[in-house]
Formats: sequence, C-alpha cells, structure tokens
Amino acid sequence: MEQLAAGGLGVTAHLGELGLLSGSAALSAEPGFAGSQWTQAWQVSRSGIGVRAARTQSAGRFRALASLQTGAVAARHGTELTLTGAMAGGDLSVGYVRVETPTGLLAAPLNTSVGTVGYSTALPRRWSLKTSASHDFVQSAAGGMIEVSHPFGWSS
Repeated sequence: MEQLAAGGLGVTAHLGELGLLSGSAALSAEPGFAGSQWTQAWQVSRSGIGVRAARTQSAGRFRALASLQTGAVAARHGTELTLTGAMAGGDLSVGYVRVETPTGLLAAPLNTSVGTVGYSTALPRRWSLKTSASHDFVQSAAGGMIEVSHPFGWSS
C-alpha cells in the first residue's frame, strides 16, 4: 500500500476593478520523497470580456492525492492564458497552455504547448451548439469537435 501525505493553503484577494489575484502552496511527502507546488493566478472580467492568466511551478517530487491511482508524478511547470467573450449571440474562448515536466521525473520529459479556440451558442427550441479546435505546437497535431445537443425531460 502506498503512503502519501499532502496538504496546502490558498488565498484569493479581490482587487476591485483589477480583478482577482490568487495563490496557493502545497506540500507532499511519501517515504523517501518530498515535493512542493505553487500556483499564482489573476483574472478579470469587464464589459463581457474575461481574461485569466495562471502559473504553476513544482519542485522536488510533488504528488497529488489523485496520483495514487495512476502512480504519476505531478511535478511540472505550467502556464495558462485564457480570453473569453460574447460574440455573435454566443460565447467565444481562446486559450493557450504550456506544460513542462522536468527531466528525471518520468521516463522522458513531457513538453507540450497547446492553443485552443471554442464557440458555443443557444439554438432555437432548447438546442445548443458547441465547437472547439486545438493545435499542439510541439507535436504539430490538431483536433476538434462539434456538438449539437438537446436536453431530455420536460420544462414547465
């Protein structure tokens, strides 16, 4: 049976019209290994436009409790940027994520850099449309999806 102890603390500060600033720190320990992780984020929403920027950095052999099922080491450095807003009767989002796993934590280092774009809108008669596309800049791979949905049940 694996043993892992983990704990953390986070804080969020409201900066008025400048948005929200948040930060957190976590520690993990298991027999023979220990690690830490810090996250900082800022987000603001004004006039229907939202912006979010976040940075995560790990040191040592940081593991989250969820990793007990997979055995994966969660130590990484990551950056996330997201822009959202209303457009043409729906919602548009554009994002960028970069994740790096330092050498030595996995069999091979993981470096990925992905851009995303998505759009969702309500259609007549309770139907909805969602589309998204992504591009992995490291592996030169792309993907996407289109979803048309209608809820089950009755409305009163």
